[in-house]
Amino acid sequence: LMEYLPFWHKISFLNKVTIRNIFRYRQRLAMMLVGIGGCTALLVTGFGLRDSIVNVVDFQFEDVTLYDLEVYFRENVTEEIEADFLDELGKDTPYMFYHQSSMDLEVNNRVKEIYLIAADEQISEFIDLHSGTKPVALPKNGEVVVSVGAAEALGIRIGDEVFMRNSDLQTLTLTVSGIYDNHVNNYCIIAPETIENQWGVAPDLQMAFVMLENEEDVHELGAALSSLPDVMNVSVSEDMADMVRNMMDALDLVIVVIVFCAGLLAITVLYNLTNININERVREIATIKVLGFNAGETAAYVFKENIALTVAGSLLGLLLGKLLLYFVMSQIHIDMVWFRAVIMAPSYVISIVLTLLSAAAVSFIFYFKLQKINMAEALKSVE
Repeated sequence: LMEYLPFWHKISFLNKVTIRNIFRYRQRLAMMLVGIGGCTALLVTGFGLRDSIVNVVDFQFEDVTLYDLEVYFRENVTEEIEADFLDELGKDTPYMFYHQSSMDLEVNNRVKEIYLIAADEQISEFIDLHSGTKPVALPKNGEVVVSVGAAEALGIRIGDEVFMRNSDLQTLTLTVSGIYDNHVNNYCIIAPETIENQWGVAPDLQMAFVMLENEEDVHELGAALSSLPDVMNVSVSEDMADMVRNMMDALDLVIVVIVFCAGLLAITVLYNLTNININERVREIATIKVLGFNAGETAAYVFKENIALTVAGSLLGLLLGKLLLYFVMSQIHIDMVWFRAVIMAPSYVISIVLTLLSAAAVSFIFYFKLQKINMAEALKSVE
């Protein structure tokens, strides 16, 4: 088809002339692919950091934490305390009592402080145990489910034997049956009979989860429960989410700097490579102008190669950016917060669009330089 259309080079984006020129300058080809790919990778990493960090609140308080209130009692819940609690709460509001205590989790001589939760099967209504898209089964007697942040910090795998020790030096020996996604704090979940079998006593139930199904004001209910004499504290999930969100918002400036530097790098790389390309091909450009190419056709002859390489480099940068994001996220270690590397689809699109806009801006700048090339002087020059 190219041979039968003499003006194919004027209407085709990737014709054989363009492809020939691209591969004729192999060094420039490699520089463009690496340079543009690196710029797009930095953009993808910057936006991926934002997706991973800013969305941690949604991941935790919408996908994992299903309860609205967490109630701390002063002592083990008795029948009288439960009756007062239900009078204030209402009988139709879902709730559950459970045990929580601070423990030291030990494996392979490495220790980390975690919160131990001992609860029955009802906990699945208040905490969604999953790893990625796969559900995590509740632990049986002698088993434990560990949050992913603690598991990664200690190198724990499913099937490992771990030990827990409280302040009274009482020890639990457990087998890891699952690792679940949890982004704020580090938890281990066991069945109440595990404590009863190993320590000989049932665990105290000094905590409660509460979930609101109607339009009742969560802060109003929290204040009412706090007024009970046996309640020490009430934690509202919405307030905790706001606190974590404010912490994450402070990192926005870092992400803005990364994105700005990546965009600046893209323009710099494109500018230098385009300048080298034009300077090396002055005689060639002057020749096609002598042959009758107008300003638009001359610019297309030169810039089609840049656009093709920019698109190819951008696609390469998407893969490199994803790998770079996973590396960066693996280096971020915050004791109380676990981040999952996530890149939303709009981040990929915006990264490519910004790279293409940088290429368009550079092409616009050099469009005027092409018009200033003196055909007679260029053809007289000695190569």
